[in-house]
Amino acid sequence: MGDFLWDTHRQEEDLWFRKACDAAAEPGARPLGRRVLRRLAETEEARLVWSRVAGQCRVESATVFFARLVTDARWRTLVSEAVELTAPRTARC
Repeated sequence: MGDFLWDTHRQEEDLWFRKACDAAAEPGARPLGRRVLRRLAETEEARLVWSRVAGQCRVESATVFFARLVTDARWRTLVSEAVELTAPRTARC
Protein backbone atom coordinates (compact mmCIF):
# COMPACT_ATOMS: atom_id res chain seq x y z
CA MET A 1 0.00 0.00 0.00
CA GLY A 2 1.19 3.52 -0.72
CA ASP A 3 1.45 6.39 1.72
CA PHE A 4 -2.26 6.98 2.20
CA LEU A 5 -2.08 7.44 5.96
CA TRP A 6 -4.77 9.68 7.42
CA ASP A 7 -2.32 11.59 9.61
CA THR A 8 -0.19 12.38 6.56
CA HIS A 9 -3.00 13.84 4.45
CA ARG A 10 -5.72 15.15 6.76
CA GLN A 11 -4.62 18.79 6.74
CA GLU A 12 -6.70 21.28 4.82
CA GLU A 13 -3.52 22.41 3.02
CA ASP A 14 -2.82 18.92 1.65
CA LEU A 15 -3.52 18.78 -2.08
CA TRP A 16 -4.70 15.14 -2.05
CA PHE A 17 -7.03 15.74 0.89
CA ARG A 18 -8.57 18.79 -0.81
CA LYS A 19 -8.98 16.88 -4.07
CA ALA A 20 -10.60 13.92 -2.31
CA CYS A 21 -13.06 16.21 -0.56
CA ASP A 22 -13.82 18.39 -3.60
CA ALA A 23 -14.34 15.38 -5.87
CA ALA A 24 -16.87 13.90 -3.44
CA ALA A 25 -18.79 17.17 -3.05
CA GLU A 26 -21.74 18.29 -5.13
CA PRO A 27 -20.62 20.50 -8.03
CA GLY A 28 -22.29 23.59 -6.57
CA ALA A 29 -20.32 23.29 -3.34
CA ARG A 30 -16.90 23.17 -5.01
CA PRO A 31 -14.27 24.19 -4.15
CA LEU A 32 -14.80 23.43 -0.48
CA GLY A 33 -13.81 26.11 1.97
CA ARG A 34 -11.32 25.85 4.81
CA ARG A 35 -14.02 25.40 7.45
CA VAL A 36 -15.49 22.39 5.64
CA LEU A 37 -12.06 20.83 5.14
CA ARG A 38 -11.16 21.46 8.77
CA ARG A 39 -14.42 19.88 9.94
CA LEU A 40 -13.70 16.76 7.86
CA ALA A 41 -10.09 16.61 9.05
CA GLU A 42 -11.29 16.57 12.67
CA THR A 43 -13.92 13.86 12.19
CA GLU A 44 -13.18 10.41 13.53
CA GLU A 45 -15.62 8.85 11.08
CA ALA A 46 -13.77 10.40 8.13
CA ARG A 47 -10.54 8.91 9.48
CA LEU A 48 -12.19 5.47 9.68
CA VAL A 49 -13.51 5.63 6.10
CA TRP A 50 -10.17 6.89 4.77
CA SER A 51 -8.31 4.12 6.62
CA ARG A 52 -10.74 1.42 5.47
CA VAL A 53 -10.35 2.41 1.82
CA ALA A 54 -6.56 2.67 2.22
CA GLY A 55 -6.53 -0.82 3.73
CA GLN A 56 -8.40 -2.17 0.70
CA CYS A 57 -5.85 -0.74 -1.73
CA ARG A 58 -3.02 -3.18 -2.28
CA VAL A 59 -1.36 -1.13 -4.99
CA GLU A 60 1.12 1.70 -4.91
CA SER A 61 -1.12 3.99 -6.93
CA ALA A 62 -2.51 7.17 -5.42
CA THR A 63 -4.85 7.39 -8.40
CA VAL A 64 -6.50 4.06 -7.53
CA PHE A 65 -6.80 4.97 -3.85
CA PHE A 66 -8.42 8.33 -4.48
CA ALA A 67 -10.71 6.95 -7.19
CA ARG A 68 -12.01 4.43 -4.66
CA LEU A 69 -12.26 7.01 -1.89
CA VAL A 70 -14.26 9.59 -3.83
CA THR A 71 -16.74 6.97 -5.00
CA ASP A 72 -17.18 5.51 -1.51
CA ALA A 73 -20.77 6.20 -0.44
CA ARG A 74 -19.86 6.91 3.19
CA TRP A 75 -17.07 9.34 2.22
CA ARG A 76 -19.47 11.21 -0.09
CA THR A 77 -22.03 11.37 2.72
CA LEU A 78 -19.46 12.71 5.19
CA VAL A 79 -18.42 15.42 2.75
CA SER A 80 -22.07 16.39 2.14
CA GLU A 81 -22.75 16.52 5.87
CA ALA A 82 -19.69 18.71 6.47
CA VAL A 83 -20.86 21.10 3.77
CA GLU A 84 -24.35 21.27 5.30
CA LEU A 85 -23.07 21.77 8.84
CA THR A 86 -20.70 24.53 7.75
CA ALA A 87 -23.10 26.37 5.46
CA PRO A 88 -24.23 29.79 6.70
CA ARG A 89 -27.64 29.77 8.31
CA THR A 90 -30.30 31.85 6.63
CA ALA A 91 -32.93 33.67 8.60
CA ARG A 92 -36.41 32.20 8.41
CA CYS A 93 -39.43 34.46 8.17
